Amino acid sequence: MGITLRVCFVLLTALFSSIWSFPQEIPPAPSSQIDALIAQLGTRYWEEAVDALVVIGDPAVEPLIAALNREEGFTSARTCRALARIGTPSAVVAVFAAMHSQNVQVRGEAALALQDIKSEKATQLLIEVLSKEPVWRVRMFAARSLGETGSDKAADALLKALADPSEYVRGEAAAALGRLKSARSVEPLLHASRDENGFVRQRATEALVMIGDPAVAAIGRMLRDADAYARWTLTLMLGKMASEQAVPVLLEALIDADWMVRNEAAVALALVRSDKSAEPLRALLGHENLEVRKAAAWVLKEIESPRSGPYLQAIADRRADGIRVPHPLYPQTLDTRPEIPSPSRTADNTEVVVALTAADKWAIVPATPENSEAKTRQWMVDARDFPSLASSGLHSEKELDGAQTITGRSLAEITDLGRPGRLSTSGFMADDEDIVSVLKGDNRLVSALRLTHQELARPLFHVWNMVNADATLGRWNMAEHRWRSIKSILYNGKAVLLDAADSKGGQLSIFDDGLEGAFWIKIRRELDAREKAFLEKNYAHLTPTQTEAFVKRLSCMTTGEMQPHYILWYGFYEGHTEWRTDPIAIAFIFGLRSLEEIEAAFPGQLYKLLTLHFVRHEPAAPQGRP
Repeated sequence: MGITLRVCFVLLTALFSSIWSFPQEIPPAPSSQIDALIAQLGTRYWEEAVDALVVIGDPAVEPLIAALNREEGFTSARTCRALARIGTPSAVVAVFAAMHSQNVQVRGEAALALQDIKSEKATQLLIEVLSKEPVWRVRMFAARSLGETGSDKAADALLKALADPSEYVRGEAAAALGRLKSARSVEPLLHASRDENGFVRQRATEALVMIGDPAVAAIGRMLRDADAYARWTLTLMLGKMASEQAVPVLLEALIDADWMVRNEAAVALALVRSDKSAEPLRALLGHENLEVRKAAAWVLKEIESPRSGPYLQAIADRRADGIRVPHPLYPQTLDTRPEIPSPSRTADNTEVVVALTAADKWAIVPATPENSEAKTRQWMVDARDFPSLASSGLHSEKELDGAQTITGRSLAEITDLGRPGRLSTSGFMADDEDIVSVLKGDNRLVSALRLTHQELARPLFHVWNMVNADATLGRWNMAEHRWRSIKSILYNGKAVLLDAADSKGGQLSIFDDGLEGAFWIKIRRELDAREKAFLEKNYAHLTPTQTEAFVKRLSCMTTGEMQPHYILWYGFYEGHTEWRTDPIAIAFIFGLRSLEEIEAAFPGQLYKLLTLHFVRHEPAAPQGRP
């Protein structure tokens, strides 16, 4: 608090001095305060310490220079940031000297700091570092800083760095060229957009989008590439540029043989909203291929009356009447199991689940899905894209067939982000699946089970809300990053075993919805003797290995906090990866349907349906380029 007040005092003094022209003398910061801030450079709050040292200014320079030689790597390295921003002659000289330090961390931070020293000498030093520094991390930081210089010489050095042995240097060089908006870097960046490394490809693509119009013609020439994925990537660039110059090329891409290229071209044309596209689009309404006709009609509709308003909308939450619960709620525990239904709703609309704690005590745990900010818009649906899902709890296949975007992001980009190795290692769907085929496949399963997506999302929200409440309130094993409070819950008469941890870490959503994941949750239950006998009788033809895999898929799932949101918002259970939350498995584990009822919905097909990928069935390819 003392440091914050000191910074505010200095800033306010400077402000009043400038307004009334009173000669104000700012008392020098005590050396103890400067030392404390320098020590803070080695902590997670180092950026706040840099800001405070910059406000102190010249009195902090000598102590910072002295700290450059300390053995603590982070402290000594981050002094460069403060020195460069203070910018006095002695501070600048110290940053230049730090580029020759034996400490790699110091050299790296100095390279980053040089972007704050706007001088020819700083640019030249960064160029030398980029070409001669042996450590890739320092070269990477030099490339990043060169992107802020606006120098033609910097562009020359960065173009050479596109061939650097390190993919991180190549990627940062591409990103820096984008910030420089150098038209002569277009062709080299197009080449980099096909780099063997995904990080480099992404940075090169983003750089071309930043360059904009000067890159359109070159991208258009490459759109006749034989590789469909390359054509899609190029079309994606044009869409993100939203340039009217790209309209002729995008119209040609609208009749491409690949669905991802067509989809991306349609979304791009809708974003550009050019008058030049109206007549050609109307002409395509008579195209011999149905997919082209649908895409053209969708673009025209979006141009003429673009949709607005939020995608997610709250929906009615249909629940049973509340019951009286004569026991205290968790974290209070009971010695004997409470005789109430689980799950159930209390008279004050709190949804509760009966749980067995790690100490073998019973508890009644609140787990209500809510639309509060703290619970991340839980009882909502993407009603803008899927009106039928919002009104009935199930998708309309007609709506799915007509979709070109979800949350404003193209189906093609969502599919690409969702495949293994893109936004996550395991992926949100298998390589041969796409977002619409997965939505359709699971919607058919849910419909056959005579359930809704809302009914299948609710038990997962109950589990997540239990996990989240314990994490938020400190009832969490921080040493192991594990949830050790609850062993199992009772759900519709079934004992559901739970395990969770907060080590999944920083997973972004494939939709443009702001959702992120940071937990994994393992949910399973044991088959009882009757269920085992049922499977042995009805699936006796399976090998022991197949039977083991069958039982695991049916009775066990690894999920996280994103999946219940995905199910409720979009009817998306993820594709066939290790993170799939299969609707059949949810219905079985949580006792929403008995094994006999599930089998009756899919006679003899359960093993196949739990393993079958949802693959897109393309109609005949449109006439046009390959």
